[in-house]
Amino acid sequence: MSSGLQEPIRLDLVRRFRRLTGDPRSWQAPLAARDQILLGAVGLQLVFSCWALGAVRLWAQAVMSVLAVGAFLLLFVPFVESRDDEVVSPTPRQNLRVLLRFPLFWCGLLLMAYIAIQGFNVAWEYHTDGNSWWLKHRDHVSWLPSGMDTPLDGNNPFRMLMILGAPWLVLCTAWVGLRRKRSARLVLWIAAVNGGIWTTFGILQFTTGTDLMFWRWDPPTSAFWASIMYLNHAGAYINLCLSIVLALFLYYYGRSRLRFIRSGSQLLILCLAVLIGGSQLLTLSRGAIVFCGALLLYFLFLVCILSLYRRDSVRSPLSLAFVLLLLAGLAYTLFPLIDDKKISWRFGKLEELVAEPDRSYRYHLNLNTWEMLKERWWWGWGAGAFRYYFPVYQRGNPVLDRKVGGRQLFFSHAHNDLLQLPTELGVAGSSAIVVGMLYWPWLAWRRWRQVSLAVMMLWGGSALTILHASFDTILHCPAVLVLFFVLLVAGGRLMSGEPDHIDYESLSG
Repeated sequence: MSSGLQEPIRLDLVRRFRRLTGDPRSWQAPLAARDQILLGAVGLQLVFSCWALGAVRLWAQAVMSVLAVGAFLLLFVPFVESRDDEVVSPTPRQNLRVLLRFPLFWCGLLLMAYIAIQGFNVAWEYHTDGNSWWLKHRDHVSWLPSGMDTPLDGNNPFRMLMILGAPWLVLCTAWVGLRRKRSARLVLWIAAVNGGIWTTFGILQFTTGTDLMFWRWDPPTSAFWASIMYLNHAGAYINLCLSIVLALFLYYYGRSRLRFIRSGSQLLILCLAVLIGGSQLLTLSRGAIVFCGALLLYFLFLVCILSLYRRDSVRSPLSLAFVLLLLAGLAYTLFPLIDDKKISWRFGKLEELVAEPDRSYRYHLNLNTWEMLKERWWWGWGAGAFRYYFPVYQRGNPVLDRKVGGRQLFFSHAHNDLLQLPTELGVAGSSAIVVGMLYWPWLAWRRWRQVSLAVMMLWGGSALTILHASFDTILHCPAVLVLFFVLLVAGGRLMSGEPDHIDYESLSG
């Protein structure tokens, strides 16, 4: 046999020997080059969307769309790797095969096509004379979805393609490119560390009492937190970050018990949880605080399950005492910043609205949005059309049809994403979203033996985010949407991902 044929066989034998003789507690096959690049691309999307004002501005959404398309195309670029690499990246053909088997790719593709049809099949045109604006009806194909020709800097179907399309591409890129369980853990760590830095930045801005974002820029609204322009968006983002940190704790705590590791050092992750969770009270976002409390109760429930199955909870009292002392010090530093009078006032107003819901403008906003939905329930009014046609349904309602500060009350969103999305997309368009989301419970049912407490924490946080969306417009924030999808993908990969000891060469042939 020639030396040219012996070399690949020798390398394969070395790899197999390392897999069989390596320390099972610490040895892991390294990530292939393409996997590292894709992990960096997904992490870049997480970081950029968070710090670029939540990616709610048009320029941020354009940049995010370019980054998402670039990362997605990396899946299909041929990669030349060294034969000395421990693992080799999947080929573009293998990535394409995984992508075509991913139901959310097809559901998202149908949704993007649906929104594009609404954008080209214009039923209403936006007109303005500089002082006021109005809509003019236009002939269109009535048996197809239709939309409105409105300004891009306001909202229209093509901007909604960026708001929903970029996170969808990140979802597909993460699912196809981050197939290793190690990749799922690393992307969670990127999100957790970024969330901790972002939260600390917000606390520093809060303690200095500045009204300027980044201590330099005067945003159009004073209701901002850290680098996100809307408090309720920031509150939802904090809850997702907290879900990730608590899931990491459950993952590493459970793994240490399985490996009979005596150290309780993984409890240090709880310090980051206290930092992130405590900052939620500073946002004064009532809905986010309520769902943060629900998230913590859910975590305690999972911890109770863990303690029932693993009674050897902590074997190192000294390490536990150190962690508890550190947590107490962090809480002592953080909680004096909380204004309990403002929180009591905010929740006192909430109790009044619960007792008399008809006094709340959101109650009437939902009622009138429901009337708008019923008129075009199948095709919808068009993506991004709510803000332009809702004034028709606003008229005559004394709670909504009034002036505040000399200006007519105007609503850009319904403050209920679960109602606004069907209003704009109709049942036909919204069904693609519903069917796509059903994939995750189907995956959990199919692989129920691999559903760990960490996965339950991640997907529980995702479920609470969906419930939160019924009270606010958080799913229209790309930063929240990207992090939400990362939670879903990471949970799915921790449950169904490829193990760390893997050799793609044996698969590529």
